Amino acid sequence: MDWARSLRAARAAARAKQEQIEHGVDLTAPVPTLATAARIVHDLHAPNWSSPKYSHRWLADLRNHCADIRGVQVDRLTSAQILSVLEPRWNSNPQVARSIRQRLSLIGACIVAQGYLQANPAGEVLDGVLPKRKPPVRHFDSTPYHEAAAALAPLEALDTPAALAIRFAILTATRSYETRGALWSEVGLETAIWTVPTERMKMRRPHRVPLSTAALTVPEEALALPASDDLVFPSLQGQDHPPQHHGAHAANPPDSTPLCTGSGQPSAPGRWRTGRTG
Repeated sequence: MDWARSLRAARAAARAKQEQIEHGVDLTAPVPTLATAARIVHDLHAPNWSSPKYSHRWLADLRNHCADIRGVQVDRLTSAQILSVLEPRWNSNPQVARSIRQRLSLIGACIVAQGYLQANPAGEVLDGVLPKRKPPVRHFDSTPYHEAAAALAPLEALDTPAALAIRFAILTATRSYETRGALWSEVGLETAIWTVPTERMKMRRPHRVPLSTAALTVPEEALALPASDDLVFPSLQGQDHPPQHHGAHAANPPDSTPLCTGSGQPSAPGRWRTGRTG
C-alpha cells in the first residue's frame, strides 16, 4: 500500500536524521552543495600536494565536467547523478573520467563521514557498472649510447629554456620536474655539484648530482637567458615559472628519437649502462 511505503520512507528519513545528529551535523544549518563540499575537501588536502598546477586543476576539472550536479545538496547526491557525469566520458576520455571519479569518491567519503549519506555515491557501488578498461601501454624508444652525441647535436644549436632544460636532464640523468625547477642557489658552478632539494625528489631525499664538463656548459649557457628570481631555466611565457613539461618535449628536434619518456624520466642512461655492462 502507498501509506505503508510512505511510513517506511518516513522512518528511514528519521533514522538518517538521527544519525546526522549523532555525527554532530547541525540540522538547522543549510546543507552544503557538492561545489561547497569540493572546496572543503580541496582545502583540506591541498597543503599535501606538491604541484600548484594540480591543486588548481583539481577544482577546475570538477567545475568543467560536473556543472550539472555542482548545485546538488550533498544529502541528495546519488550514484545515478554521478553516473550521468562519468558515463559519457568513461570510454571516450577515460583519463579524465577516472580522474573525476577519484575526486568525487574522495568528496563522497567526506560526505559519508559528516553523516549526510550512508554510502559513498561515487565509491564501490559504481565498480560493477562502469566497465574496466586497461589503458594501452606505449613504451618510448631509447637512443643507443653510441648515437647519443649525434642526437644531442640538434639540441645544442637551440638556446631556448626548454632545449637547455632537456639537455641538462639528459646529461645529468634526472627527471623533468627536478630539472625544470632547478635554481641557481642549487647549482655550484665552481664545485660542479647540483644539489636537488627534498621537495623535488621522488624519493623525498636531497640528491647531489656531480656535473660533467658537458653538463656544466648548460647552466653557463643559461646565464644568457632573461633573468628570473632564481630559476636556471625560466619560461619564456612567464620568467618566474619553469618551462612546461610539454615544452621540453617540443625541444626534441623534428624526426628525432625523443630522449625523455612522457613522464620525464630519462630512459636512455639506464639502457646505456646495460648495453656497456651486460
